[in-house]
Amino acid sequence: MVEDYRHQSPTFILDGIADTLASKLPDPKESLRLIVTVPARNEEGSIATCLKALADQQASLRIGVDYSQYEVIVICYACTDRTAKRCKEIQRNYPFMNLQFLEVDNPEVNNVGAIRRVAMSIASKRLSNKNGYIVSTDADSTAHRFFISNL
Repeated sequence: MVEDYRHQSPTFILDGIADTLASKLPDPKESLRLIVTVPARNEEGSIATCLKALADQQASLRIGVDYSQYEVIVICYACTDRTAKRCKEIQRNYPFMNLQFLEVDNPEVNNVGAIRRVAMSIASKRLSNKNGYIVSTDADSTAHRFFISNL
């Protein structure tokens, strides 16, 4: 059944969409302390570089980050290209990375502000102890290799 949100406030609508999307994700790991959200719309050409940079994070020059403590949530919205396919390839090629991937094609999620609200709502509910961090980056950005460790 498709929800009819037309008679609700925009905030209520977006939070409902977030709840629906969140229900599709596996339960978060107990050790989760950081979530990076990545809204993506028609980023086929750049999403792989963005996600590879997040997969290659380091805690110091010779030590990698603890992947059990952070996850990346990519939400593709209203994509008409192969962004989703590229995300699935990264998921397959980087199995150690805690990468969650969702797609939404809902008319209410029609701009980056709306998708960021949806992503932040999902992320805030996934942090089990509520003592973690939520950050966002753009799908066409490349995070520095110490991005995570410098938070």
